[in-house]
Amino acid sequence: IENVKVIVRRVFARLPAESVLPLLFESVNFSSDFLADLLKLDDIEKVVAAVPFLKDLPVDTSDLFAIEHALDRFYVEYIILPELAFPTFSHKLS
Repeated sequence: IENVKVIVRRVFARLPAESVLPLLFESVNFSSDFLADLLKLDDIEKVVAAVPFLKDLPVDTSDLFAIEHALDRFYVEYIILPELAFPTFSHKLS
């Protein structure tokens, strides 16, 4: 999610894609190809449309806070809360 936020912020700030490359990190959630494709986009509507879980949400693409809030909500509701409700076996070992 943080990588997507970095890319969204880059588009809002109208920075070149190369300027945020050092801020991106490897992720189990998004492939490097997916992030590279997002980096090529300079239009926020296209970035939002390219993120599978954002494209169907009513997000105000003129509002950076609204986009980041939608990303945070997705993370909490679909990643954090299910993990708390159904902890994996690895958590039982600790």
